[in-house]
Amino acid sequence: MRIDQLLSLKTICNDNFLYQSVQIFQIITDLAGDWKIDLYQLERFQEKGQLLNTQNIEAYVASEQDRTLVKDVMSLFTCWHPQYLLSHIQVADDRRTRRTLLRMLECYGKDIYRMLLDELASNARTQPWFYARNIASLLGKIVCDDQAIKNEAITLLDSYWQKTTQRQLIYQIITTIAFIGGDSACERLIARFRQIETEKDRRAVDMCQKLILALIDIELDKSLEVVIDFYQKTGELKQIIERFNKIFVGNYLVQVIATKIWKEIQRQKYSFSLLGDAETTIELLTLIAHMKSEPVMQLCREIIEKVSRKNPLVAEAEKILNQEQPTIFYATERMLQRFAISKNLPKMVCYIVDAGISCRLLVTTQDGVNGQIDFHRGNLWKVAVPNYQLTGEDAFYWCFLLEVAEIEYIYVQPAQRPTLMENTELVTPRLVSNGLLRRGEITQIGSNYIQPDSRFRQRPVNIFYTSFEQLTDEPKKYRAVWNVLIQDITLMDIRRTTKLSKHELYKILLYFFKHKMLIIDGHKEEHKELYVEDGFVMLELNIRRIQRRTVMFNYYKTSGEICADLMRETQDQVLLYVLGVMRQFYLEHYENRRVLVENDLNACLQAVELSVNYIKHPTAEEQNMLVNYIQNNFEVREVISRYEEAFVDDPALRTGAVEKIENIEANNDPLDIEPDNASDLATNDALEAINLLIEQEIERADTEFNQEEIRDKFDAVASACVKPLKDFVRELYRNWKASRPLSISWINLIDPSLTLLINSAVTLGYQQIKAILVELQLVINRQRTMSLASRETTFNPEISQQIAHTYLKLCELQPKTFALVASEADLVERKELLLVKLILRQVSEIDAKLINKFLFAGWNKFDSFTQATPDEIIRLANIPKSLAEQICLKFYQYRNMYYRDDPDYENRFLAMFELNLQLLKEMHTDVEQAILEEEAEVLGAKERKEYLKPERQRMLWSLFILLTIREEYDLIQMIQQSVFDMRIKLLEDYLAKLLNANNLSALAARD
Repeated sequence: MRIDQLLSLKTICNDNFLYQSVQIFQIITDLAGDWKIDLYQLERFQEKGQLLNTQNIEAYVASEQDRTLVKDVMSLFTCWHPQYLLSHIQVADDRRTRRTLLRMLECYGKDIYRMLLDELASNARTQPWFYARNIASLLGKIVCDDQAIKNEAITLLDSYWQKTTQRQLIYQIITTIAFIGGDSACERLIARFRQIETEKDRRAVDMCQKLILALIDIELDKSLEVVIDFYQKTGELKQIIERFNKIFVGNYLVQVIATKIWKEIQRQKYSFSLLGDAETTIELLTLIAHMKSEPVMQLCREIIEKVSRKNPLVAEAEKILNQEQPTIFYATERMLQRFAISKNLPKMVCYIVDAGISCRLLVTTQDGVNGQIDFHRGNLWKVAVPNYQLTGEDAFYWCFLLEVAEIEYIYVQPAQRPTLMENTELVTPRLVSNGLLRRGEITQIGSNYIQPDSRFRQRPVNIFYTSFEQLTDEPKKYRAVWNVLIQDITLMDIRRTTKLSKHELYKILLYFFKHKMLIIDGHKEEHKELYVEDGFVMLELNIRRIQRRTVMFNYYKTSGEICADLMRETQDQVLLYVLGVMRQFYLEHYENRRVLVENDLNACLQAVELSVNYIKHPTAEEQNMLVNYIQNNFEVREVISRYEEAFVDDPALRTGAVEKIENIEANNDPLDIEPDNASDLATNDALEAINLLIEQEIERADTEFNQEEIRDKFDAVASACVKPLKDFVRELYRNWKASRPLSISWINLIDPSLTLLINSAVTLGYQQIKAILVELQLVINRQRTMSLASRETTFNPEISQQIAHTYLKLCELQPKTFALVASEADLVERKELLLVKLILRQVSEIDAKLINKFLFAGWNKFDSFTQATPDEIIRLANIPKSLAEQICLKFYQYRNMYYRDDPDYENRFLAMFELNLQLLKEMHTDVEQAILEEEAEVLGAKERKEYLKPERQRMLWSLFILLTIREEYDLIQMIQQSVFDMRIKLLEDYLAKLLNANNLSALAARD
């Protein structure tokens, strides 16, 4: 794969997957370095930069944590380079646009410091004033490690301060110089303050106040001394006490304040309190009370010793001496102290790296675990977590990913100078970038899947999913986490036990979550409740299918299987009783071929509704209502199975491959359609088929079909509507073998099918088949007339024999269409047809009408589509080009699986099956979440659920395609008749069986 092709993955950056896209761009950068490729000269690569979504970048750069990561992406493209962004700021009219561009520039950090100074020294002087302010604001956010460059920045900024300069620009200059800090910044601001401190106009007063606040931010002794003088003169020292109590005050300033205090005391003493101010002395002492350093303590002792006890200053001095909890200073450097107070370790690390500081960070967690990070001139050179025997990168990530709530405190100490013998291989920029990536991924996982305060436990899964040695790259870590999940446990306890970093733990828990291996917050019961409620919804869908086709006894069996699935998942005794009764009810009707009448079906629907109400509100009233209804409306008889024994020796009556394929084709799955909103699909499809054939007849008026074409065309049409007739005949034979009567209700089901088959034969001029079908219709109509006269509800035995005899003639004339047992060749065709239908149904825009267009044109084989071009498909079906291309792509997707022409076929099949199963599980989890949100009345949840359910079915069909290729018809039918959680379990078990067989084959080949 070429690098520019790799960049097609940039869509994940445009789809709000910043952290994943940054990792891909890191791979691209590494590959380019290995292959000695200059990405800036790679034209096709650079063109991709224009495709990055600016709105998403705007959202990313709004996050201070993500800006460093955004730089890793933007710096690869010349169109996002700093000079380009700066030129856009010059012409942008919208303030929001300029603000976004500034944030993008901020991502580049100290790399653009020189460029900004050059711009400030030249081009900015000819631009509108706000352009200079924008550059000044950038300099006030970027940390630089070169003191000479910082001094140059201060000089340049100061040169913009003229009498006519706009006030907003001046304010920004003051803020930026204060941010830069240092002696030069302090001297410039003090000089400006001296120039205007005596002026009384409003502008000067406001400016003076702004300068004073900036001098406080610098936190140097001389700047603080100016501040104290200013507020002492104005008599407002109390305004800055709170600010000073967070500032580290050095011994020099303590002496300055002490001198001021004694001076005030002397003034009071010699003027008999006419001069001097006792309140001022207290305020001055309070400015340094938080330090509790020896000079401060000595000053307090001297005040107590030398000043009269009547003076309130003495009481304040005693209070300071007796104070037990002084302010803790974790660092002497102003910014590091602020970060340490907020326990923001990532910001702290980034600041140290950018500022080129040499120091040692000592991190202690709430659990007493200690971490040590040593820096030399901003570079990492030693990291350790002694409690867990971690060093190097592992230790760094462990510390870097600590959350504020986990940290007890962070101290900053001087660091020893690294020797040549010590480890210097830690690549600081990459470590910091990866650390931010991991924090972002943790936030992403925590926001969407795993909450930090949750409790976790194992969910029983197939043993295949715990074969971590085969499935993961770090099996020991996965095994360690899985073992501690044997009981409910918190994230903190898992980390304490496994000693894994937060990122490792979140990654492993996400893996377990995606594979449905976790019970979170004891939600096992909630999951079971959702499972059972979802099962009742499926049961309702199946009952409505029975309403439409009361003699389709396979549906009865499906209802019984659904009840059995639900019984395995609930411990509620009321639901167990209800489901047990209903299961027996359906199976008894299935085994004895007793048709459910309208009252029975209404009772079934009411039972489902009452059950769901009980699940949602398990009160005594709902319980009594449900139990009483079941007892009064469901009569359960003994279930005796005679059918399988009756036709065990007759291959035409056993459920063979043909019937299984037909059942799978004919919406065997209750979740495929909504019965309430669907009419008889077979009828509609057949009507459309006839219309299509008529159109074809008109187009080919000058030609005639030969006999073989007529047979094929008739089979194509019949495939859409013959199944009810074949099911009827199978049921007729099975009931005759089991000595059971056949319900007259079958007539209503097969009548439309017969009519459509006769019309198709007439349209095609297929006189022989038409004559036999008419004969069969007459026999059935005679039975209808007899039943109306005698009120009999079952078929007459003599008429049943006539039907069987007539149907036999159909099989002899058109075996491909009517035979109950297919030849090997016909079976292959049926499989091909099922495969084509399943693949076409995966495209959401394709409906039954369009599928029939293809089938009636003879496109009923896999090869028909793989050998066709989009243009040929467009001409045939009259569909848009985009849809034709989707169809080609879908069939191409399964090409290797179908032809089995890949030497590594088995592994490819397994990989595709596992991927599709994983996607299905994720989609099912989303559906469950949408159902819970709908119950909680979350806005848009219902619409999301209605969108997700068909998508989940399409993903299930992708697995059915693979199972069809393997001819696993029994498994497909079993899945179609199960509730969704059971479907996933069946698919997992099948995958595990394949993987185990594959592993055994690999071992045998090695031996």
